[in-house]
Amino acid sequence: MLFRSAREADRGSIARLWSECFPGDEKFCGLFLERIFSGENTVLAEEDGEAVSMTHFILQELDYLGQRVPCGYIFGVGTAASFRGRGIAGGCMRETLRLLRSRGAVLALVVPASGSLFDYYARFDFSPEFFIAKKKIFRKDFPTGGAVCGAGLGREHIPSMDRLLQDTQKFRIHLNRSPEHWENAVCTAELFGGGILTLAEGKELKGYGIYEFCGGELTVNELFAEDEASYNSLMAAVMDKCGVPEGNHSSPACPRDAERYGMVRVLDARRFLEAAAELRQTMDCEFALSDEILPQNSRRYSVKGARVEEKEAAAAAYITMGQLAKVLFGAGQPPYMNLLFS
Repeated sequence: MLFRSAREADRGSIARLWSECFPGDEKFCGLFLERIFSGENTVLAEEDGEAVSMTHFILQELDYLGQRVPCGYIFGVGTAASFRGRGIAGGCMRETLRLLRSRGAVLALVVPASGSLFDYYARFDFSPEFFIAKKKIFRKDFPTGGAVCGAGLGREHIPSMDRLLQDTQKFRIHLNRSPEHWENAVCTAELFGGGILTLAEGKELKGYGIYEFCGGELTVNELFAEDEASYNSLMAAVMDKCGVPEGNHSSPACPRDAERYGMVRVLDARRFLEAAAELRQTMDCEFALSDEILPQNSRRYSVKGARVEEKEAAAAAYITMGQLAKVLFGAGQPPYMNLLFS
């Protein structure tokens, strides 16, 4: 079995695999191949000249409460039906994790497509640290404030939208978005019968909402506003534009009242520990890590204040890579991640 990066000539094989692994999702595959696909960001498993498994990733940046941490979002993991059960997808995943670290990523992120896949990704030391609340929304619950909402995403709106996202999520760990990511978000929403609405007073952006239709139902995937009145006006405008009396809304939430959404895996323990120590300044611990996939992380570490050192002496405790993520993501507000459109 050969694991390699994709080439331009592999587009047809990727489309075939996508159709087999994710039936009904061919429209997104077309958008992906047109706007997002990069051979160097795709790992294929090849047997006898045939691509039989694939993994894709996007390089992004996580805002770890002010610390900018390079990361990779992994998606589109699939294997041809006749080749499943042989550990080929696992080989693709391990190769992808190694490739991401070599490209400078400190963390890897994944959004499992079903509940059973959380256990699967845990085998690769991913930990479920991102949660989302899903609730029904009703038009009658949102009074219209009279503010003017506009449809569509002009490039001139992107800086204001990004500032609003940063302001509303500044106390949460969250992903930063490039202008390209913003445009991909809207293109994906439009592909599924939705789009974006912005709310403004004069030239000042007060809120935005990204929405689509899933299974024939309106789903508001992301909606942020400066205040409650703006939030109500924007939600009402989205539902009025779609002509529906009810829908669904997804929003970041605490684990106790939400469902698991995304998982994180530490790729470079030393660099992530340094970011966490610089942020907190009060850490005081020693421990050992063991990482079968990325043995560079298999070290003993001492953290005191903002200082991180690798130790030769026996450490005070042993933790897994998954436990390391849980410790470093478990303090403060729960993180926010929306990778539906990346």
